[in-house]
Amino acid sequence: MTGAWAALAILFTVRLAMAFQYQTAAALGPLVMERHGVGIADLGILVAIYLSPGIAVALPGGTIAKQYGDRRIVTLGLLMMVAGGAVMWRSEAWPLQTGGRLMAGAGGLGLFLTTYRDPPGRAWRLPRVAAGRATCGWSPPCSPARSGASVTARSRWSLPLGRRF
Repeated sequence: MTGAWAALAILFTVRLAMAFQYQTAAALGPLVMERHGVGIADLGILVAIYLSPGIAVALPGGTIAKQYGDRRIVTLGLLMMVAGGAVMWRSEAWPLQTGGRLMAGAGGLGLFLTTYRDPPGRAWRLPRVAAGRATCGWSPPCSPARSGASVTARSRWSLPLGRRF
């Protein structure tokens, strides 16, 4: 496997793990509610707490990743996601459930900050990785609101709404 394909495989696997872990609490909601005797509001808090570390870490996250390096942050993030999932899996107490979810969310945030930023000249030199990021990360037909003016300035994407971007 060449460097470009290995990088694309790693990005795909990391993003799949993040998406899977984020959606698991909601998908298993009825089981969690029955097992712990909580209501729908508590389940909503459990789902939302996964992204709450972003409040504190999103702004200094780039500096942290630059200081410690991408590999360390990705490794720590994966370990935190695994540890948080294991805590949720093995614990019976609701505070441990929320703590495990918070730990997994902090790890997922580390992965998000590291794999979604674009270091200049590294990923975009590899055409296959660039194509993979274009399809998975910011595809203009899938999310024109997120890509915004940059899409309108360079191309003309046709959406089913009849409006051209």
